[in-house]
Formats: sequence, C-alpha cells, structure tokens
Amino acid sequence: MGQPAIYVVDANRGNRGELVLKHDHQGFDLDPGYSEAVLRNIYRVWKRPTVLLTMAEDKPIVAIFDGDEYREDDTEESGEES
Repeated sequence: MGQPAIYVVDANRGNRGELVLKHDHQGFDLDPGYSEAVLRNIYRVWKRPTVLLTMAEDKPIVAIFDGDEYREDDTEESGEES
C-alpha cells in the first residue's frame, strides 16, 4: 500500500483561507484515524479549517477539522464535490 497520495485542491475555499485536500483513493481506504491526525497536524501549521476529500467503503467522505472538532460527512449532506 505505501504512502497515500494527498493533493491540495484549494488553499482558499470560500475566500476564508480554508485548505481543501484530496486523497487519491486508488482503491485503498485511509487507515482509521489517519484522516483526523493529518487534518489536526495541518491545522497546527495552516491555522484555518482543513478539509480532506476521500473515500471509505466505496462512499465519498468529507473529513473536516475546524480547530475544535473533527467530523466526517458524506458529500451529499455537506455539498462538497470530490
């Protein structure tokens, strides 16, 4: 499996400085807890909410860390596109 490929999609989402990343899924889900750890650590540097677009169990997921709370939403509910 190796290292997951994660790319910057938008560094100023909604003109609010939010960082949006996309996981290049290639058939492998991220390790549980990886999404949260990545977003928390990037938030420490970026100082703005961070978003990770990925897949889990063949479903699109939007993982978000806003500095206080980590959450995962499916794309239909959040309005995100992957």
